Amino acid sequence: MNSFIIDCYVKGHKTLIRKLKRLKTTKEVYFNGQYRQDLSLCQVVIFTDWSEDQLDNWLYSTKHIDYIGVAINETI
Repeated sequence: MNSFIIDCYVKGHKTLIRKLKRLKTTKEVYFNGQYRQDLSLCQVVIFTDWSEDQLDNWLYSTKHIDYIGVAINETI
């Protein structure tokens, strides 16, 4: 299982979490808070069977999701 951090806008994080929860490959997903430096940005953490490329491709192809990037979560 892989864990990733998705940087996204606070405005759309609930939609992102809802769509990620619907995927069969998602084991867990949660809101990880806003950035202090820019309150319009936040992190969503996901545990999934997908690779980083698969997740990034799904995010890119999914409409109505504005995300900034995906990084491997190395804090686990």
